[in-house]
Order: sequence, then C-alpha cells, then structure tokens
Amino acid sequence: FFMKPAGVAVVLLFACCVCCDLVIDDFSAFAGQQSIEVTLSNDLQVTDPAIREDSCYAQEPSASLLGGGRDMEVGVNAGLSGRAFSSSIYPHNQGSYVGEWIVENPKSSMAFFYIQYDGPDESFGLDLDGLGPVNLLKYGDSFKFSVISNIDCLFTLEVYDNSGGVCETIVDVEASFYYDDEDTLIYVPFTAMAGCSFENIGAMQIIIYADDAIEFIMRTFMVVTRNPATSPSHTPSPTPVPLPSQVMTIDDFASGADKQQLVVLLPIGLTEDDSPLVYNSTYAKNNCTGLLGCGRDLELKVVYGNSNEVFTSGVYSSQVNSKYPASWVMSAPRYSSGYFMVQYDGIDNSTSLNLNGLGGIDLTVNGSANSLELVVISDVDTSFSVYLFSTDGGICSSNVEMEANDHGYYSDADYIIPFANFQGFCSLHNIGAIEVFFSFDDALDIAVKSIQAVRWNQ
Repeated sequence: FFMKPAGVAVVLLFACCVCCDLVIDDFSAFAGQQSIEVTLSNDLQVTDPAIREDSCYAQEPSASLLGGGRDMEVGVNAGLSGRAFSSSIYPHNQGSYVGEWIVENPKSSMAFFYIQYDGPDESFGLDLDGLGPVNLLKYGDSFKFSVISNIDCLFTLEVYDNSGGVCETIVDVEASFYYDDEDTLIYVPFTAMAGCSFENIGAMQIIIYADDAIEFIMRTFMVVTRNPATSPSHTPSPTPVPLPSQVMTIDDFASGADKQQLVVLLPIGLTEDDSPLVYNSTYAKNNCTGLLGCGRDLELKVVYGNSNEVFTSGVYSSQVNSKYPASWVMSAPRYSSGYFMVQYDGIDNSTSLNLNGLGGIDLTVNGSANSLELVVISDVDTSFSVYLFSTDGGICSSNVEMEANDHGYYSDADYIIPFANFQGFCSLHNIGAIEVFFSFDDALDIAVKSIQAVRWNQ
C-alpha cells in the first residue's frame, strides 16, 4: 500500500541499530494531519456495496515510522443513517507516548479499520518489498503493542515477507474503562506466528473488525527482545498428534464465499417470554467442488436480545494467503441468546430438513474415514453440536466443548470427533443430511474454516 523507499535510505535506517528495539510506529508522524471520517447519509445494509475511504501519508524513513509511510482505510459494511466512523492519528503528550491511533465505530454497525506499513508509496496496494525488506530478527523476538479499548476486542496482525509468505495472528485486548487508564501492553512472540520469514519482511498491516460500538487506541507498535518470553504461545490443539488425514471434504467454504451472508439488525427487544425470531440464508450451485451435496443452508435463531443489536452469520473468503480459502463466520452481541446453524442436505434452498438430500452417502468412504474434523476459532469458551441423519430417519449426535483462543494468538484448533463418540442410532453408510449448531448466551465471535471426514489414528 506504499511506495518502496530508495535503497540507500533503507540501508541507513535498518543498519543503524543491531540487537535493539525497532519502532514500527509511535504515531507521532502526521499526528493531527492524517484522519478518515465516514458519516452515513443513508442506512447501509450488508448487501449494499461497502463504503471505503483511505488516507495515505509518506515521508523520509525515520526512527518513528518504519519505511516512512502509513496507509489507513475505513470500510463500512452496515450502519444507520447519521452514524460516524473514524480512524485518526493524534498527538499525545502524556507519559512516554508521543502519538496515538484512535478508532471509533458506532453502535449497531459493521466496519473494518486498516493501518498498513509497506513504505512511502501513498497507495493502498500492498507492496511486498515496501520495507526493504527488513530483518526483524536483528531487533528482537516479539511485537509489542500499547493499547486501550473501551470493550474487549480483537485485532489482526498480518506480516508479509517479500516472497509472499504471510504470518497472521489475532490479538485479544481486554477493556480499559477510561482514557487515562494505564495502557495495556501486549507482546506477540514471533514463535506464535508461522508462514513467513522474519528475516525478509516487506509489509505489515493491522486490521480491526468491529460489529458494535468501540473506541480503540494504539500508542506503540514496535519490535522488542523479550527473552525469556513471558507471553503465551499458540493455543494448543485440543487433539494430540498425529494429525488426521483428509478423506472427504464436507465444506471448505470456498463455494459461495462472499455470496452468502446473514446480517440481522434486531428490530425489537426480545425476552425469553417472547417468540424467537428466525432468519435463514441458502446457497446452491450445481457441479460444485468442496461442498458436500452442493447446497449450504444457514439459520440464525434469536431467543433474546436488545433492539438494534447486530447478529451475523456468513461465508467469507480469506483475506490472507492460507491453507483455508474461506470460513463460516458468526458473531452475536452481549446479552443475547440463540443459535447459529449450518445444514447440508443437498440443493433444496430451504432450511427444512431433507433426509434424502445427500442421497445416502457413506460418511466412512468404505471404511477409510473414522472421524469428523472441524477447524474452528472462537473468542470465548463455548460448545457446538453435530447431527447426522440417515435416510431412514435415524439420528446420531455429538456435543463438543470448545476453548477460547487464549490471548488471541492465531492458532487453528482442530476438533476431531471419532464416529464412535456419536450417540444415537443412524447408519454412517447411509447419511442423508448433516447439521452443525453453535449456541450462544452472550457475545461471541466464531469462525469455522473446514469440515471434513478424516482418518485419525489415535
């Protein structure tokens, strides 16, 4: 997203210090000058084109801004008329901080906020050579952030090497209730990220996805040495090695990605005494790949919640290079209850269960598969249930407890359910429909990246 700086300037900047901290951004550059504000003139629905605004600034590389460029973007997906969204750089004159990045997202809305570092190209097109590249291992072993947020939230850090490799992590931020509260210091060790070469980093970006009111502040983004590391490592997989081998894909979520979404702005407040509200979305494509039965039906049931709160359930393509091309993403606000469901019963464009929709498939694939695998990320401890329906009406089910991704470090969790763990009576050799449910009774964010039948040798 930025112009590649001159080679001599890069060498001077990156060679000036070895084995010391590296400031990526202290937010003093362009403080009070770089700002984006989007105010909606009309209600915006998620089915409408997103409203996007960007701001790109560049200067000579300096000790306060790695690469000399900072590009920002605000993208609004949904919101009410008159609501304002902003992303701004301001000076800060208290304590040891000299600047800050402030993000504000209003209630009952959906938006994303990008900040990108890839040199002074004054463009939001990603330049994989924009930072030189720079060897981050010369300066430390961890990223350090200083942040304040009025609610618990997440942000994503993406790090690109100059050959296209991508490291990604999701960082968990706990709420601070006042602007003058002590900043939260967050450390992300390089060892918690995989997929790129930290010796040849050409670009980085931070993304905040917001689906409710938030005020977020970042005052430091840098590389430091943290040895011995006291930050937690990857969230451990809930299943032991050896890893399972894929036998049959049920859904890799590539089919229908960015075409199937439910975004519900609750029209009224609901209590448990009221009738639930149910919403659904269906997708079908003949001769598909990566989607069992070529049909996917989504359902959202809201039992209780406050009016004007936003619930989402949709299939979205991955924003980074990943082994998983897309995912089913769900979010529910605080003080709400209900469930999200995905149903596989062939091409019927309905959430009404068709026991013959999959034609009586053999889920074991002639004995080759012995388990189901779901790749899932969640920001809270929760559970999910899987139901298998045979064409004769038999039902098997399994309930799986999930752990939150501790401290937000990006780690795909493989949940493996041996067929032997399913309870009930169904024929695994004659399956006509499959359903997966995620229940909620408070705020949560979940992404499912893959569902497949696997062989797992315990």
